Amino acid sequence: FVFNQGLWGSNKLEDPKLQRDIVHSLKDCGIKSVYKTTTRWIDQNDTSLLDYEKQLCNLTDYCFDLSWTGLLPSSLYWDRAHFLPICYSWMNVKLLKLLGAIDS
Repeated sequence: FVFNQGLWGSNKLEDPKLQRDIVHSLKDCGIKSVYKTTTRWIDQNDTSLLDYEKQLCNLTDYCFDLSWTGLLPSSLYWDRAHFLPICYSWMNVKLLKLLGAIDS
């Protein structure tokens, strides 16, 4: 189960209780958890994880860290939040490698 908060902040994953509830519910069902960190805005030249992302990466079975998107030049963005297709291809390959390494 891959999940993340997203750029728009509509979820409340900053809440440690909600984090634990989600991860424990998945474990109770025998489902592996993967937290996907949030990509960066075009002008957000930062690769550090927010505190809630660090917490979720430590709680979940796996962490799909996309903080490297903070290093991408503006020429690889379609608009302020979305990337050109090649960037999504890179993300997909990394995610498939991660998922392929998971023991079911």
